[in-house]
Amino acid sequence: VVLGAMVLTPYETLGGIILTLTGLPIYFIFVQPRGKLLEWKQNMQPRYENFSRFIQKLMVVVPETKEE
Repeated sequence: VVLGAMVLTPYETLGGIILTLTGLPIYFIFVQPRGKLLEWKQNMQPRYENFSRFIQKLMVVVPETKEE
């Protein structure tokens, strides 16, 4: 079935492969970092959390909670 689809729609298949391969750098930078990238990710984590919390409150996605 897959080979038939590849033969019948080669451009769409190539587009799917390219789209899949573009995710690899994102994975290695943000999901599985090592060395300096890991250090950078750990330093950025509080900023991401604060930004996420701000956007959630701005868009009224979650109710506000009192921080203790």
